[in-house]
Amino acid sequence: MVLQTSCRCLRQVDKNTLETAVIWLNDYNAQKLNAQLREEQHTSIDEINKLGKKLTEELVARYSRIDYLRLPQVDFYQLSVNYNTLIVENQIDTKNKLSLIIKNNDLFNTVVITQRGLDPNNIYARDVVHVEVGEKIDFNLWLFSIQKGSFNSISLEQLYEHKIILRELFDWITVGIDGETFCNDLFDLG
Repeated sequence: MVLQTSCRCLRQVDKNTLETAVIWLNDYNAQKLNAQLREEQHTSIDEINKLGKKLTEELVARYSRIDYLRLPQVDFYQLSVNYNTLIVENQIDTKNKLSLIIKNNDLFNTVVITQRGLDPNNIYARDVVHVEVGEKIDFNLWLFSIQKGSFNSISLEQLYEHKIILRELFDWITVGIDGETFCNDLFDLG
């Protein structure tokens, strides 16, 4: 970066005209520029200064404001981020995982029970408040919301492959009233 910025400052603006430029570098950047000039151009700051006229001192007196303002040395860090792919499982057993959700009662929303003043860890509290009618829903709309929530990492075709177990799960987390289906808000559908 030091070499690239310095070269931009020294670029000729008008062709075939005598132009001068002054580059003000701190010690650290001067060392970096020297190293980069040696490596890429096989030259140094001193050799470049000898090529031109000695106008750097004569142009304008330059003063470092770093000392005057008592600014601390600024450290710069370059970060390198590496991402590793972690394969958690080779065989995905979706049907078994969906069955485990139903068996373990994992989707139960304890907030509703807590709002009623009951203990969310008490299994019998779930029987007392067994239905909390939410918004109207149907099976296909529920599948669409799952697909949308996955940011298209799960397709509808993949969901329809497990239609039987998903239908069982849907029936478990919904309530039927007068021929219409509603979400049971006792289950956390987020």
